[in-house]
Amino acid sequence: MNEIQEKVKMRLSAFRLPIFKEIPDNGLYLEQVVQYISMILKPLGEGLITASMISNYVKKKLVDRPVRKFYYRSQIAYLLYITLTKTVFSLDQIGWCISLQKAAADRLEESYEFFRKELERVLHAVCAVQNYGFEPSEEENMAKAMFFNMIVAIANHIYLEQCYLLMDANVSPQGIS
Repeated sequence: MNEIQEKVKMRLSAFRLPIFKEIPDNGLYLEQVVQYISMILKPLGEGLITASMISNYVKKKLVDRPVRKFYYRSQIAYLLYITLTKTVFSLDQIGWCISLQKAAADRLEESYEFFRKELERVLHAVCAVQNYGFEPSEEENMAKAMFFNMIVAIANHIYLEQCYLLMDANVSPQGIS
């Protein structure tokens, strides 16, 4: 494993989303939410969320309106989810997933904890590409490992796109079994 791969592995291995109960529930103003989410997601990149993005998610009803200008745990949990998934999916697809979660009567805490734990587990698996059955030799460079992970990402994206295509957009999430 080369130096860059080792740094990526260390960075992603150290990345943690907060446990649901650790997310502030005392009410944060919009700018405080931006700072909080940016601090948590900083290891993954800069500029992941802005105040205008949050306002847009509220307008699109992906996140509940603030209560007297305050955002609470449930809203922040959804914002963490949206911020991480918007790099791969459209806001409509994210909204559909949120609707499915709500229709399944899953408690937000259970859904968030599943997302948090599985994201961390899969990030670790991606760092150790052999978990997918691909074992680059010492002679192979980082480019081949990155190319392989790109293929895995494409395959997962295609799978999810097919799921969305097969779901009739006019059917409510409650009608899906």
